[in-house]
Amino acid sequence: MSELKNLDLLPTSIRLTVASYCQSMIQIHQENLKSATVYGSAAGEGYIPERSNINLLFIFADLPFSTLKDSLRVIARGRKEKIPAPLFLTEEHILSSCDTFPIEFIEIKEQHVTVYGEDIFQKLSINQSNLRLQCEQEIKGKLIRIRQSYLEIGLQQKPIEQLLVHSLTALMPVLRSLIRLQGGTPPQSREGVIKEIADRLKLQTEVFMRVLHLKEGRRSGVKKPELESLLNAYLCSLHELAQKVDALPVIS
Repeated sequence: MSELKNLDLLPTSIRLTVASYCQSMIQIHQENLKSATVYGSAAGEGYIPERSNINLLFIFADLPFSTLKDSLRVIARGRKEKIPAPLFLTEEHILSSCDTFPIEFIEIKEQHVTVYGEDIFQKLSINQSNLRLQCEQEIKGKLIRIRQSYLEIGLQQKPIEQLLVHSLTALMPVLRSLIRLQGGTPPQSREGVIKEIADRLKLQTEVFMRVLHLKEGRRSGVKKPELESLLNAYLCSLHELAQKVDALPVIS
C-alpha cells in the first residue's frame, strides 16, 4: 500500500527528498492518506535546484485536527529541504471547489505528478466561465491591493520593489489561465507567458518584462524614482489588462 510511483518523472535532485517525506506521511496516516502529489515547478520544467520550493499536496479520506497535529514534525523537517507546508485536502473538497478556485486547480491539473495513490486531478473539470471570472477578480483585486500597499509603504524603496515582484509572481497563474481561455497552451517560461498573453490581448510587454527582470535579479541598484515610475506603469498595465479580460469571450 505504501509503494510510491512516478518518481522518475521528478527532477533527479529531489526524488529521494520527496520519497522520504511521503513515506513518513504514509507511515503516520496509514489508510487515511489516499494520495500524494507534487505540483508546480517541481513537477515541470521550471524547477531550479536550491531556489525552487517543492510543493506537495496530500488527499485524505478524513481530515480531523489530529491529522494536522500528527504531521507537524515531518513538516518542520521538510521546511529545511525547501518543502513548505503542504496542502491537506479531501477529494470531496476538491471536487466541490473547482468552481470556487478554478485557477488554482487548473494549475495543479496541468502540472502535477502523483507519486502515491489515485490521481484524481486527471478527471477534474474546470468551467471556462468560472475561470474567466476568477481571472477578472484576481486582476482587479490586485489593483486595489497594490494601491493600498503603496499608501502604506510608499516612503520606502525596498518595499516598493518587493511589492512589484510579489505582485507579478501572483499574477503569473492568472496570465497562464488567460492563455488557456483563449484556447492556447501556456509556455513553460514566465517570459514566454508574458509574450504570448501580450500578443493575444494586444498588450505592451515592456512593463511586465522589467518587473520580471527585477524578480530574476537581472536588474539591480534601481533607484526609488525609477521604481515609482515602474509601479505607475505597472498599475496602468494592470488596469488595461482588467479591461481586456472584462470583454474577453470564452472559447470552450
